[in-house]
Amino acid sequence: MTAPSQQRGLTHGRRLLTTLLMSVGLGSCANGAAPPTVPIEIPFAVDQEGCVVALEFQVKKLDYYSFNLTYVYKDEKPSDNDDRSRVWRLVGGGVRDPVSNKRIEPGAPLVIHLTVTQLTDQGELVVFDKEMAHPKLSSWGETLNARLAALQLPPGRYRFMATSLKAAPALKSVRTEFSVYHAYMGK
Repeated sequence: MTAPSQQRGLTHGRRLLTTLLMSVGLGSCANGAAPPTVPIEIPFAVDQEGCVVALEFQVKKLDYYSFNLTYVYKDEKPSDNDDRSRVWRLVGGGVRDPVSNKRIEPGAPLVIHLTVTQLTDQGELVVFDKEMAHPKLSSWGETLNARLAALQLPPGRYRFMATSLKAAPALKSVRTEFSVYHAYMGK
């Protein structure tokens, strides 16, 4: 068993590693390489308090963009829903209350802080900055998704930074990604 002081050291080490990886990812654009465009999918250890994912990216056309937590499950056959059901429960997917028969959607046991900034010649302009507790599932299919924000963005360079503000050890076994896609806004 790990002593509390060793656990704090491990947590500090993970945060430092996350920060270093983030710096490398952000610095890759400085050498002349174009930043990535949508779609974007980056592993995100949401089970760890203080974990950060950040990336500079480029928007090429005016559109709505969806910033999400994507939960990946392992089912290989459509008829086998064991892992999907397990992940659904862990991330707070909707269930029927047996007494009231009402749908309950608790959301994931997370608190996520998301900041999106536009990078301009004059500096950074904050486009979105919000802390969200218990993100709820917004779509499902091959993955389960919780939309954190849908933003209309004009062409330009942007940076997002998502931070897990609360440890969620129950989600350690769930592969989670931070994703940015073109948003489906309905008809």
